[in-house]
Amino acid sequence: MECDFGAASDSDDIRDTINYQAVAEGLLSFGAGGEWKLLEKLAPDLAEFILTRYRARSVELEIKKFVIPQARYVSVRFFGEA
Repeated sequence: MECDFGAASDSDDIRDTINYQAVAEGLLSFGAGGEWKLLEKLAPDLAEFILTRYRARSVELEIKKFVIPQARYVSVRFFGEA
């Protein structure tokens, strides 16, 4: 996630930056009960969620899926901007 960290670097106050614990908890809630067939659909949905709910200017995601025995994983990378 990209954000203006200037205020946080001056204040050392979590209220002036992105609360990463809140983001992690929000992502877990976002995924609960959801169902996506394609990583290509999940990635932009997650990016939009992060950009609208948190103070990120942009977000870059890599989502990995461990479904093919002959490969470590398959993945999709996605970049979104506010």
